[in-house]
Amino acid sequence: MLGCAVVALLGVPIVLLGLTFAGLGHCAPAPDGSGCENEALEKFLWFPGSLIAIVVVGIAVVRFLSKGEK
Repeated sequence: MLGCAVVALLGVPIVLLGLTFAGLGHCAPAPDGSGCENEALEKFLWFPGSLIAIVVVGIAVVRFLSKGEK
């Protein structure tokens, strides 16, 4: 149970930080005046990517802890 609580307590600030950086993130234009090439990828990695990572870690923790109960 402690592992699940730790993942939840650490996961919430990480996801909120990712959401904040995705919302406020910007990139400098290239010297030729074009925009950022990987802006969409960067925003995906910051917010939904961090959320997906925390969910996967949570699933792994639950699977690991449930194996000990059988």
